[in-house]
Amino acid sequence: MTTSQIRTTFLALTFFLLGALSTYAQTAPSFTDVAQQIERLLQYKDKSPTELRKLLGQLERLSTGNELAFKQIKMQVDHYLLPLEIKSIKSTIYNEDFQAANSALNNLKKHYTYSKDIDKLEKSLNASMFKYYKRIILKDIHPRLSLEPSYTWYSQDYTLEGIDEFEFVNFTPVYSLGLNYHFRFRESISAGNSSYNYSQIGIRYEFRDDAHLYYPLNPSSSNTPDQNLVFTTLWGQFLGVDFGMYQNLQTPLYNGTLSVNIPLGALSIGAHARVITDFNQDPTLQLGASARLTFKFFRPFNSKHKEEIEMRILRFKESN
Repeated sequence: MTTSQIRTTFLALTFFLLGALSTYAQTAPSFTDVAQQIERLLQYKDKSPTELRKLLGQLERLSTGNELAFKQIKMQVDHYLLPLEIKSIKSTIYNEDFQAANSALNNLKKHYTYSKDIDKLEKSLNASMFKYYKRIILKDIHPRLSLEPSYTWYSQDYTLEGIDEFEFVNFTPVYSLGLNYHFRFRESISAGNSSYNYSQIGIRYEFRDDAHLYYPLNPSSSNTPDQNLVFTTLWGQFLGVDFGMYQNLQTPLYNGTLSVNIPLGALSIGAHARVITDFNQDPTLQLGASARLTFKFFRPFNSKHKEEIEMRILRFKESN
């Protein structure tokens, strides 16, 4: 190729590029064109957040020399988009997808100016994470208190010498309600399943319903009052030793009860032998059987647990 031909080819390419650039400059949208598209879109009730973000990014690239106008338009778009972003993140928090919520919240802080709504959203995220970790910690904390209603049958009075004459007759129902404190928790593993037992102390109020009698047979009158206040102990959920005093008497009447209990989840059944005495006359003996329900509550949560949760939240945010 001769020098003349090379020069001719170069000039042709130059004119072609200049023409293409001129055509693109005429057809490419200007800052004003994109701004007008955004303004029109904002006038509609239902707007596409994706389209608004796309146009706003395009407007930013064309904003040289129009920085003030861009900021004003961005404020308008942000005023619409921010509530949608916050609503979406709240839904993510509600579903406990904290990693996605934290990432989205960090993006809000980067792309939007400070807003009290963003600040509230972060507090909401922290509160939800605190509740989540608190549930996890509380699962490992054993309940310390329990409320126990029970239903017991007690026999008529027998002397210690006459207990060999015991018959399955003349049982009086006793209704009671106890409040207990649990301690001495011990874990046991059987067949790969973990369970625990505990001991407890408490106080129980008993009411003896002398108006009803089960399996009556020549019933003898009982000198046992109808109300009893008892200090209770239960060791390993199996062996119970109780001490009580009958109420509304001029002369104190005391009772001690030895019990064997079999726990069956929230229900337990027991067998009892109760000695009643005023320490002046010969003691009498009653035998009984009971069914008791246990409603556990109060898992202690202290400042140490709170600090542990706060550290978990901090480590989570630093790693995400």
